[in-house]
Amino acid sequence: FMNEPAYQRAPAEIWERIARYIPRYHLRTWLFISSFHRQIAQRHIFHTIDLFFGDDQMDNVNKGLDLFTRVKKDRSFAVLVKTLRIHWAYEEGDILDLMLRESHP
Repeated sequence: FMNEPAYQRAPAEIWERIARYIPRYHLRTWLFISSFHRQIAQRHIFHTIDLFFGDDQMDNVNKGLDLFTRVKKDRSFAVLVKTLRIHWAYEEGDILDLMLRESHP
């Protein structure tokens, strides 16, 4: 029993509870520990995604659109996302045009 890795000595539910109390920023280190820890971290990190559109930096808009596209096209990633919040500072029609343009390249 003592020769087994720590994650095998405690039930997965315990690791899930521990992950709840770790800030998402720090939880990213779990992505590189093991596949077991990566799965737990991914569920917590990607549970809620906030996309921000509205500043004048096209780089931020492009990053947001890339993530939006990944959620739409990558089923294994999309199942991790339980809440997708889109924040924008454009006129209402502008953001819709932006999203529609991204949907039909």
